[in-house]
Amino acid sequence: MSNFPISQARMVAFFAENIIYGLYLVTLGYTIGALFSTGTRWRHIRELNYGMVVVTFIMFVNTTVGLVTGFLVIWQGFLVPLEAGGGLASFTDISDWRPVLKSSVLLYQTMVGDAMLIYRCWALNNRSFRRIAFSFGMWCGGTVCAVFLIYYMATLHSHELVSSEKLHPFGVAFWVLTVALNILFTALLIWPIWQVIKENEEFGYQSRTSHRPNLLRNVMRVIVESGLLYTTMAFMTCVAYTSNSNVLYFFASSEVGVA
Repeated sequence: MSNFPISQARMVAFFAENIIYGLYLVTLGYTIGALFSTGTRWRHIRELNYGMVVVTFIMFVNTTVGLVTGFLVIWQGFLVPLEAGGGLASFTDISDWRPVLKSSVLLYQTMVGDAMLIYRCWALNNRSFRRIAFSFGMWCGGTVCAVFLIYYMATLHSHELVSSEKLHPFGVAFWVLTVALNILFTALLIWPIWQVIKENEEFGYQSRTSHRPNLLRNVMRVIVESGLLYTTMAFMTCVAYTSNSNVLYFFASSEVGVA
């Protein structure tokens, strides 16, 4: 994929992003249903988890902005004349506001998603700051890398996103931290649930009723599957970035909807 033309990479990335956005809207519908309904009735305004509602709205807006920006990038490259600043050459100007905004959407979505994982780990581990201190430090490091990435993208006016000497170290560090954080977060989320399941089995809880153990196992399976999906996408993005491949555009665009 090292010789994957950037014009083709942009087209494939936009196509994949549209498909994943459609799937994202389906999952968003389930999320909204869980936030505003108990399954049998609508939640009272005092029963709403306003924090989750706000985060869900922010991630929806951010994902939509990313899709619209991707369309503008394609429009600029294939439909705007070269004399007006368009043409395929526009794909290589990483300091144009469209690629900068597109990258900002990806980095912001990733940081918000990781921040929510930190919150869940904190809540599930008896609100112990000690257990999330190291993870929070890694998240702060990733945030610093993201800030430098956006700054250099907006000011370098380079014609190569994945091979700029100033961008590359921060990009690699950001994605390595993201992959490591998601592996760690998934383990921290699963461990308390697994302990409860084992304790229930040891005390014969499962012999009396299998509803709660099965529910906990389903929760654990969902956490593992979602964590594996997102970690895989982050890992592939990291590999593409590290190897200076234009396939990075495909994985990066796909990851916004997955996050």
